Amino acid sequence: MLNLLSRPYAGAAAQLIIQKLFLLQGICVVIALAHLATEYIYLGRHVARDLIIVVLVLLCLISAGGLWLQPRLKNLHLTRYSPRTTQIQKMTAEKSFGAWHGVAQGMNILGLLGQLYYFYRLQSSMSSPRFVPTNKFRG
Repeated sequence: MLNLLSRPYAGAAAQLIIQKLFLLQGICVVIALAHLATEYIYLGRHVARDLIIVVLVLLCLISAGGLWLQPRLKNLHLTRYSPRTTQIQKMTAEKSFGAWHGVAQGMNILGLLGQLYYFYRLQSSMSSPRFVPTNKFRG
């Protein structure tokens, strides 16, 4: 992307893509929560506590990343490349951006590991048949 755009515009484009990624991840977590709730309510299956914890931790990570961390990174990016800021402000923003970007990448890795664990547990816990007779529904 740096070949097509200069560094400030490439960073802004990456921020737009990451905003959409957080939205997609939020939708997926809501679907996962609805799936767990549906299994419990309609099928009477007891949902494993670790799955609930993983999904809630993912929800917290995505909320913190999308609502708190991304706006902070956006402001630091704007400060870093704005022609109105002084050289000291730019250097401070660059150091701070690097640290917060590292935190964001760590959160992304934790989120990816949580998603992989969730899908593994869903796949491995399917001991009953996929299609359940209608007299098994409790609702």
